[in-house]
Amino acid sequence: MPWITDKHTHNMVDILAKGKACLPCRARKSKCDGDRPSCGRCAANQRPCEYRERPKKVDVLETQVVSLTNRLRILEMRRVKPCSPSLSIGIDDIPTRWWEADEPPEVVSKALFNAFSANSRAIGFFLNKDKLKAAMYDATAFFDQSRPLPCLVNAIYLWGIVLCASPVLLAQESVFLSKSLSTIGVPSQYRVDTLQKVQTHTLLSNYFMRCGHMKEGKSHSNTAMWLAMRGGFHKPAPVLSIVSLTPGVTDPAENVAAFWAAYYLDKCWSILLTLPSACPDQRNPADEDRIDVPWPVDVDKLVLTHVTRPQQSIGTITRFLNDPLVSHAEEEVSFAAMECKAVTLLNQICDFVLLWSPNLDAPSKKAYLDGLLHKSRIIDLFYGTIAPVTLGGSPESNAQLLVVHTYIRLATIRLGMFDSWRGKRFESALAIANMLDDIDISGIGYMHPVEGKLLTVAARVLLEELKTTTDISSEEEICRALDSLESVLMISATNCPFIGAEYASFETEKASLTG
Repeated sequence: MPWITDKHTHNMVDILAKGKACLPCRARKSKCDGDRPSCGRCAANQRPCEYRERPKKVDVLETQVVSLTNRLRILEMRRVKPCSPSLSIGIDDIPTRWWEADEPPEVVSKALFNAFSANSRAIGFFLNKDKLKAAMYDATAFFDQSRPLPCLVNAIYLWGIVLCASPVLLAQESVFLSKSLSTIGVPSQYRVDTLQKVQTHTLLSNYFMRCGHMKEGKSHSNTAMWLAMRGGFHKPAPVLSIVSLTPGVTDPAENVAAFWAAYYLDKCWSILLTLPSACPDQRNPADEDRIDVPWPVDVDKLVLTHVTRPQQSIGTITRFLNDPLVSHAEEEVSFAAMECKAVTLLNQICDFVLLWSPNLDAPSKKAYLDGLLHKSRIIDLFYGTIAPVTLGGSPESNAQLLVVHTYIRLATIRLGMFDSWRGKRFESALAIANMLDDIDISGIGYMHPVEGKLLTVAARVLLEELKTTTDISSEEEICRALDSLESVLMISATNCPFIGAEYASFETEKASLTG
């Protein structure tokens, strides 16, 4: 065995193989002679000496086999029910140069609409799909102004192409992106056009986020938020506009849905880029900017009394942040509302932690920590209103609940920058991974890029814990949790380049640690 001279004792000591040193010497990055039960350095310093028992090679191999088997099982599940909906027409049924016409052949357009419809919730679609489809394909039954705008129709076709993942159709992805962008600037003649333009900008923003084109995506999100606010969609609808039979007047239910879709997307971008929200600050908003519409519910469940409630003396967001339980009791519960509330809380926490500075004076520091305790309490209260993710739940409901739980867990992780919350930081990351074991991930469908980003944040928290843990059982638990997160990210990366880049970056970090 090679020998070196210890610069502290000038004695000759063995060069141990990597990982054979005792834990105290490893922590101090000191050379260790590996003697048992106590190494020479620990004995000389009269301190406890402890060794980490490495698992046998056969145990390591068995663990790796289990991990690979789980991944294969997940991939087989996805093969049965792919993340991207399969194309409902055969390749031979697609006409040549079909993309050159103003409208694709009906057989193609309906196939694209169906592919889009299967994952429309995850990409920010809020309009009534049945009504929109009827307007697209049964135009004689509607006023001309009720026809969907070309920019919206082409954005739907664009997403249909992306989601069906057919190579023949994907070749024309840029064509329909160009068609949507070139027609979105046409001046609006009816209020319904504003609603459809909010929808178009929302779809395009999510498309660019998926592609990792941050500047373009944020720009479309800002425009959607501005149009929704300018259209007054954040205020209860006047009764007269609801009963009016004037062509082009929008459904107030869809106005509410449009505002919250733009709001949700805006908060996602704010979290993703660590930038201020385009939505007016709700701490001290002007009356005309204050959000007074109720939290969103499914469009087909909205009723007249829901969207025409009297304006409150305090805004919807402020009421929720003051007491989530009161807001929960007064509003109809929906997945859309839970997602908006969860992203609001996460955005609040992300903004709040940026205000911290160790140079704050004593009164400011106390006020800051008091605010931190209040926000932690709000998180706990809201979390108590969320239904759990269950193995027996429907794939669609579990996918939506997974988003809500992930946002709230990430809010706790962000608080983990403070010492008193560091334990919760690891627990929350572990809880996110454990949720994935409780659901059929083949039902997740298209994963929103922000959700993928947050899953990689949780994975990095676990990786940090893996670097410092000295307990074998804890290490195995962390490795299992990482495997669950990586499996979902690996699958979601197949049709989302942004998640693919995040997953690749994480794998590089992990390789540098374990390699």
